[in-house]
Amino acid sequence: MRTRWTNDDVEKIDVKAVVITQFRFKLVEKHELLMNFDPLNSLYRSAQVCPIVLLRLLSKEKTKQQTYFIVANTHINYNVDRGDKKLAQVHLILSSIHKIETYLTQLGDKVVCVLCGDFNSTPSSSIFRLITKGSYDCRTMQLNKV
Repeated sequence: MRTRWTNDDVEKIDVKAVVITQFRFKLVEKHELLMNFDPLNSLYRSAQVCPIVLLRLLSKEKTKQQTYFIVANTHINYNVDRGDKKLAQVHLILSSIHKIETYLTQLGDKVVCVLCGDFNSTPSSSIFRLITKGSYDCRTMQLNKV
């Protein structure tokens, strides 16, 4: 996906790819999640977009239950002093994936979620804990350690 948007009258472009095999998957939906939280606040302005695609697994077997894949590809902010922005970006992505997943599972379909990209984080970071465990303890968190 190639997304264009304007920031301070300057056109920005962000490109991320989700490549699929068309004989195995059918593209059902695609979303461009723009991660600029406050266009008036320079701390949150960025040209970061997370493509989220919904794919249906193609199968020769006829069953009522479908198998869907939700695939998101991101590049989380790199600035070590902006842990708040990193957490906000990851939270936005996970929330968006969760909404799609909840809808499909209520219909009785099987859902597989794939989140990939550059998280600019280490396995011991709050970002990693949020992604793998679904929560983080912000009471002891230092923003430059996120």
